[in-house]
Amino acid sequence: DDRRNPAERRALKVASHVQPSPTAAAPQASDRVNHDATNPNNVAFDGKTPNSVRDSWIHPKQKILTPEQAAFFEENGYLLIKKLIDPAKIERWRKRFVDLCEKPELRPESMAVVRDVSLAKKGVAAAEANSEEMITKLQDWCDEEVLMEYCRDEALLDYVAAFTGDGIQAMHTMLINKPPDTGVGSSRHPLHQDLLYFPFRPAERTVAAWTAMQKIDEDNGCLHVLPGTHRTPLLKHGYPEDGGIVNKAYHGILGLPEKMDLLKVPMDVGDCIFFHPLLWHGSGPNFSKRYRKAISCHFASTTESTYINVDGTIQSEMQEEIRDMLISMMKKRGINVKRSEVNVDLADIWNMKSAVVRGDRSIDDMQNGAVPQFDKKD
Repeated sequence: DDRRNPAERRALKVASHVQPSPTAAAPQASDRVNHDATNPNNVAFDGKTPNSVRDSWIHPKQKILTPEQAAFFEENGYLLIKKLIDPAKIERWRKRFVDLCEKPELRPESMAVVRDVSLAKKGVAAAEANSEEMITKLQDWCDEEVLMEYCRDEALLDYVAAFTGDGIQAMHTMLINKPPDTGVGSSRHPLHQDLLYFPFRPAERTVAAWTAMQKIDEDNGCLHVLPGTHRTPLLKHGYPEDGGIVNKAYHGILGLPEKMDLLKVPMDVGDCIFFHPLLWHGSGPNFSKRYRKAISCHFASTTESTYINVDGTIQSEMQEEIRDMLISMMKKRGINVKRSEVNVDLADIWNMKSAVVRGDRSIDDMQNGAVPQFDKKD
C-alpha cells in the first residue's frame, strides 16, 4: 500500500501523466469499460415511464431507509433528510471556508478555487479576489482535513451506504458559497445531470449528499429538481443557449421542454438532500443579500463501481474541457506543459481527486483485482 500523505500521492499521480515528449501517446484505457452514452435530446419524459432499465436504485443491503423513504427515492430520484448534520459542525466548516478564502497559504495544492466569471470580465485578478464575497466555490478538497470531516461523518455515510453499499469513495467534494449575484445572473446553475462529469458506473451506485449550511430558499437560489428524471438517460449538455453568462463548466441540458413542473427545495441548516446523478436539477441566481452556502459530496461504491472510457461518447467534450482546466491549473502553479504532453483521461482525473472514506480499497484497487477488507473471510 502507498503510505505517502494524500497531497504527495496526488502530485505524483499528476506528474506520472505529464509526458516529456510533445508526441505523447493517446490515453490508454484498455482496462476500463467501453461505454456508449450517446443519446439524442428528444426524450419525451412523462414522469412515469422509465427510460432506463433499472429494477431498483436502492442498494439491496441497505439498512437505514424506511420502506416509505426507499419508495420515495425510487419514484422521484431524491430524498430530503431533515436536520441530519449537527449545526455546530456546519459552523466549524463555515469558519474554515472563510479562513481558506482569506488565507491562500492554508489551501492544499489539490484544491480548486472558483470565482465568479463576472469578476474576470470586470478585470479583477484572481490574486486580488481572496475574500468570502468573491469566491463562489471551493472544490476538490480531499486533502483538507477540516472540510473532509463532512465526507467522513458517520451519520451521513450511513445514509450514503443505502445507495452505494458499504465500500464508499468520496469523489466530488464541493463547498458552494453562492454569494449575492453580481447583477448578471451568473450565480445560476442551469438544469443539468451530474453524471455528465463522472467516468464511473453504474449510475445507481453513485449518490450526491448536498447539505444546507444556512437557510436556503428561492430568494437566495435554492435547488430545484424535476422529480422522476433519474429514469432518463444521460442527455446532451452545453452552455446556455439563451446566451446568458454562467461560470466555467456550469453546463445545462440542451433542448429542454418549454414547460416543466420543477420543484423548489427550500432547506434549513443541517438538512441534507440525497439525489441520483441522472436527476435533472439546478439552481437559480442568488438575488438576495445573503449567501447560500452548501457543502456537498458525490459518493460512489468502491465494490460495485467501475471507471469507464468516455472517448467518443456524449461525455467526450466534457473530458476535453476538464483536461484544459487541469492544464490551466498546472500553468498557474508554474508547471508549463503543452496539451499534447498531458496523457490523462477523465477517469485518471477523478481517481486523483477522490478518497476512500469507508472501507480500505478504492475503485481503482477493485478494478485491478483487490479484495476489500470487509469482504475477506476470517
